[in-house]
Amino acid sequence: SHTNAKWIVDKNWLAGNEIVTPVRKIRVVLDYPLLVLIVADEDLVPIVEIAMNGRTRQEIFDWLSEQFAILKLDVSGFTPALHYEIPDHPVMHGKPFDMKNPLYYRELANYRTNGDILLRHFTSLVKPDEPVRVWPHHFDDGSYLPMRFKDNQPIASISLGMAVADPYYDEPYFYVTVWTSDGIDYTNKPMVSPPGKWHEKEWMGQVLTAVEIVKHDLSEEQIAVSYRFMEQAIKNAMSLIGVEQKT
Repeated sequence: SHTNAKWIVDKNWLAGNEIVTPVRKIRVVLDYPLLVLIVADEDLVPIVEIAMNGRTRQEIFDWLSEQFAILKLDVSGFTPALHYEIPDHPVMHGKPFDMKNPLYYRELANYRTNGDILLRHFTSLVKPDEPVRVWPHHFDDGSYLPMRFKDNQPIASISLGMAVADPYYDEPYFYVTVWTSDGIDYTNKPMVSPPGKWHEKEWMGQVLTAVEIVKHDLSEEQIAVSYRFMEQAIKNAMSLIGVEQKT
């Protein structure tokens, strides 16, 4: 849970958390549309950067290690090993990053930005102090909202987010899921705002896929569909975990 990043809406950047070095505070940033890795200062002003296209994962790692060393960080224990699993890809085995179609990267950044704006809005309504973050296990942008506690431990929560394409859907999708320590009874689950639906394969949750959103030509209509889905899904989630929703 300590590994996460933040989407920077006005820059289309995925920014890591602050790192304190003997020289200055920095953040490591990925520019999505350009596929450029950046070492920036605490105010997100770039210090140095490298284009990832055509370079291997090892080359990027070595470059990043060099930048950390310049900043007088001890990199003796710094390795490219991951403490979480992600889908296998040729890049993990030495194939260079290959940016065949820059428009795809721009479009993915657009989804990230639109999703982040919507999620921060609804998270602030439900639980203002909870952040919205990008989680590397699935690279979903979302927030975990504990809602009921016992002995200072959460016993009920809801999660809302936007996932990228995965084994369940071939496109980004919004989701709202719930959890309680004693389980959820979905026998009489509430209706989801159409064109949203219940996902029931391997996990339960309310989802709205991108293909349903873009069936509407106007951006105003796309926004309205997304907001209606999220409003109803959160209302349903609160009901399922027995929490009264604030108006």
